[in-house]
Amino acid sequence: SLRFNQEFVLQKKVAHPSVQFVDSGNYIPTKGNVYIPIRTRNLKEVQIEIIEVPKENVHHFMSWQGIRNNSMDFLTKLGRPIYYETVKLPGAELADPTEWEQFGLDLTKKFVRNPGALYTLNLRFGPQNTYISCDAGFIEQELHSTLSEMQNRWNKSNDYYYYDYSMWRHHRNFKYTWQEELNPCEMAYYWNLNRVSQTVMASDLGIIVKQGEGHAAVSVVDMHTLDQISGAQVQLYDYQGQVLGQAKSNKMGLASFALDRRATSLSVRHQSQEVMMDMHQNYANNLSSFPISGSERSK
Repeated sequence: SLRFNQEFVLQKKVAHPSVQFVDSGNYIPTKGNVYIPIRTRNLKEVQIEIIEVPKENVHHFMSWQGIRNNSMDFLTKLGRPIYYETVKLPGAELADPTEWEQFGLDLTKKFVRNPGALYTLNLRFGPQNTYISCDAGFIEQELHSTLSEMQNRWNKSNDYYYYDYSMWRHHRNFKYTWQEELNPCEMAYYWNLNRVSQTVMASDLGIIVKQGEGHAAVSVVDMHTLDQISGAQVQLYDYQGQVLGQAKSNKMGLASFALDRRATSLSVRHQSQEVMMDMHQNYANNLSSFPISGSERSK
């Protein structure tokens, strides 16, 4: 036994609930299975939203936005919510709440994948989707939406751009305190981490583009077989959406262009398939990141 009284302060480590996409890929097949890898921490469920940008609007989206930029301001103008569901994470109850766990979201039968269309995947969560130990009244607060509610909000022209702000504004306990944005037992935390997004295009065509000063080259392959595709129609566009050049891929799946100014996007069409790609310079793979010096060939 202790000879005298002592006091100890024990600090319990609480892992903040979080969700992330594992990969940054931007293309999914139009047929077959689709599994999106994600990692979560201290979550038992995630809320999935899918917004479709129809192929008629994709060119405008690519020219001004780019597939890697997920501004909801643009999506409300060019897209439409098509799917919403809260998905349980299998085995999450057995996971260490302080560690990241990886899961695969099966989206195979969740929505129709129209060739050439864009789909923005939004992941979010509320207090009810976590394993955190807060007041029971706080955990029971349902912070979510429905597909019909989302679509109704998108039918209105609002003076604020953030498309789901009204979901928070009309919540019975809506109160934002920025000092609490890192506290998972306060609503400010879920506002601060409102969503993570990734935009993908549905297509079975694989595209590789190289653009230099005054020229560009495009390679087209079948994503399922990796065979080169000949006869694909390739078009390059400038920032204003004007066609800079068009050509058909040869038997090696290649199309070459001479340009008088830089292209910012391209489209490829082959049979029933269509794909677009933004060609913004900031997204190009920097050659300084790869060994390109080669080696001398011995005679």
